[in-house]
Parts: sequence; structure tokens; C-alpha cells
Amino acid sequence: SSTSTSTSSSTTVPSTPLKTKEPPKQSKASNIVVMGTLLLKEQESELRRFSRTFNCSIASGTSRNVTHLITNTDYQGKAKRTLKYGCAVLLGQWILSFEWIIKCLEVGYFVDEEVFEVKGDHRALWGPRSGRMSKSAQFLFDNMIIFLYGHKTTEIRSLLKWTKAVIEKKPSNQKNSKNSFMILDDDEVFTLTIDELMKFNKLGYTVVKSSWLWDSISFHELQDLSKFKITCDTLENPA
Repeated sequence: SSTSTSTSSSTTVPSTPLKTKEPPKQSKASNIVVMGTLLLKEQESELRRFSRTFNCSIASGTSRNVTHLITNTDYQGKAKRTLKYGCAVLLGQWILSFEWIIKCLEVGYFVDEEVFEVKGDHRALWGPRSGRMSKSAQFLFDNMIIFLYGHKTTEIRSLLKWTKAVIEKKPSNQKNSKNSFMILDDDEVFTLTIDELMKFNKLGYTVVKSSWLWDSISFHELQDLSKFKITCDTLENPA
């Protein structure tokens, strides 16, 4: 599948000179809601200390109220994809290296977020910044009708929750096949039979891998369908 559950990431201190912010006023600090993803236990403890120090909240799950998602990055400033990461890109929230938490605690006030902003993930760069700057990633799938197929639909459904796509409970004849998609998790592509594929195509759906959805979010742009479309040839000739 598209995400990783590993927590063995490393962090690096950015070499860019730090711009600092004045210690936040109480009202500003209380508006900040942080959330972690793929953090180690020790880091979760530090996140709680950050929350106490700056009088801000910690969210356990994605919401529009979250302002800062905190994660680990590799030496290139890239993070691993998680559901929380994808949702934060869609919602235009800050996605920061855990080093931001360390630095804020060290100096006693908020340092500039941009220095610690995650560069992207293993597939795409600048998704976090593009999503944050434009606040429009959630509109990528506007007017799309999507049917989720297979057993691994929970994560995809959770991502699409934050978009304007219409998720169908059951397949139906599509009048606008250009905007109608059946999405299947990459790991389940070959559980689909050719007969089932032809049935969905006949109803007017373009059948695609879930990585199309993920890459479109990460690149902050709808990706070329030809790279992700599932066809009879795909099923007959597995790579």
C-alpha cells in the first residue's frame, strides 16, 4: 500500500539560518493544535511537554482544527507517507520536522516554521508547501464520482473525506464517465478479474490504482491517468 508504518526515521538540523518569532501571546498559542505522525515514544513525550510549555492542544486524529503536523524526516527533509500526512497536505496544514519542536523548547518560543517544513515524501517534493500556500489541494477532486473497490478502502475513504469528491456506496451507470473513477488499492490490483474490470468500464468508470490518488495529493496536481489506469493488458501481463 502507499503508506509506511515504520518509525525508524532520522532527523537533521536544518543548515538554513533560523528566523525567530517573538514569544507567542497566550491567545495565539492557544490557537495552535499540533498532531504527531510516526513519532517515537520519546518524541511523543516531548510533544506533550511542548503542549504544556506553550499552552496548546494535541490532536489525536485529523481535523480542520489541526495547525501543525509533526513528523520525522530523512537527511533530504522528506517524510514517509501516512494517512495523517496526506490529510494535512489536503487541508493545507503545516507539516514540520520534529526538529521544530526541539528548537522551540530549546529557545522558549516559536521559531520560524518554514525552516523546518517537510520538503515532501519519497515520491514528490513540495507537496506540503504547495498545499499550505494554496489551500486548494482539497479541491483537486471536485465534481468527481468515486467508487471504492476491494478490501483496503478505509485509508482511501479517509483521505477522500477531506475532498469534494462524491463517494458512491454502490456502482451505477455514469453519465459523465470523464469524472467517474473506480479506485482500487495498489496491493489488490490483481484480485480484480477481467470480467469485473469490463463491467466497471461499461458502467462508465475509469479504473485506477490508489497511488493515483496519493500522487495527485503529493504533487498537488492531478496525475496522468495513463500511468495508473488498470486495463485488460495490466491484468493479463503483470510486471
